[in-house]
Amino acid sequence: MKIIAVDTGNKNIKTTKAPPFNAGLIYHGDQEPPVQIDTLEIDGKFYSLTETREPHNDDKTQNDTYFNLTLIAIAKQLMALNPDLPYYKENICLALGLPPSQLSIYRDRYYSYFSRNGKRISFHFNGIPFDIQIQKTCVFAQGISALVPYVQNIFAHARSYIVDIGGYTTDVIKLNNGKLDLALCQSLPYGAIQLFDKVRCAIRAKYQVEVDDYVIDSILQNKEHPEESIEKLAKDTAAKYAVDLFLTLKEIGVDLNFSYPVFIGGGSLLMKEVLQNMLKHEALCIDNVNANAIGYELLASDQLKEDTKVETSVQQETTREQPTLKTDSSSNVSKKYAASAQEPVQIDDLPITASNKESL
Repeated sequence: MKIIAVDTGNKNIKTTKAPPFNAGLIYHGDQEPPVQIDTLEIDGKFYSLTETREPHNDDKTQNDTYFNLTLIAIAKQLMALNPDLPYYKENICLALGLPPSQLSIYRDRYYSYFSRNGKRISFHFNGIPFDIQIQKTCVFAQGISALVPYVQNIFAHARSYIVDIGGYTTDVIKLNNGKLDLALCQSLPYGAIQLFDKVRCAIRAKYQVEVDDYVIDSILQNKEHPEESIEKLAKDTAAKYAVDLFLTLKEIGVDLNFSYPVFIGGGSLLMKEVLQNMLKHEALCIDNVNANAIGYELLASDQLKEDTKVETSVQQETTREQPTLKTDSSSNVSKKYAASAQEPVQIDDLPITASNKESL
């Protein structure tokens, strides 16, 4: 069973190997588009990726959009791992994440939504056939999972805050000596999408020019250099947004100057310079936008190993106690354990240990 980790963000979809892509789909119905570029075909329907994002929704299981985006992510990851194959067939352990504040609300829905009852799923991506079965779905805490390779840094400080600035929210998590403190585990309405809206409105109001998210993102990352005054306005607006976020964190009791801040997420890259300038000491900035997906993959690998150990132990114990059991009876024990292994993972039980750092 191959582990595929997918970070299903509000702005971008990320895996561990494939480049991130925008979380937006165009629906073509049953009409095949003239050119299949980033095109999914499933059940006779066609979808293509677009730079226009989907409307924000905390519950991504309400329609098939995020399932189809995840199929594209799986296809891209398999193609990145094994390029140029004419056909892909895999049994998959799908590793996903949710903001800690939403984990208890939506994780059970994620299990049923993404597993599709374990049925085989056939689709085409850019004309290439895929045949997959999602045999296991794991759901971990977003943000916390990204720390797996960096746990030594976290344990070295008495007080740390994870500040995960994503597409639509900033998730803030408090840690004391590396241990989660659930007294502060909060989502704030600050993210890259709102930042882009602020910049777009400022440019429209002053210059009567319309710019989209893609252009704003490129300006803030110094990939595009429009007229100097427009570029300055975009960056000044982004800097003010970062300051507002910093002050909002302080209002809820998060003083980053008296702790060890850990900034992750695509939004943190856009505000990194301003946030660092406001701090009086060192901070950890995880620049890899795939950090959550990497963490999900490591945690899923540990969970599968543990599942195998427990299942083997249960089967051995059953054999010792009932040596005359038939083969199908021991199979039932395996099935019973497999069902229990799908129980929700509690935040405090996430296996974030130093051993994961070595496995990276």
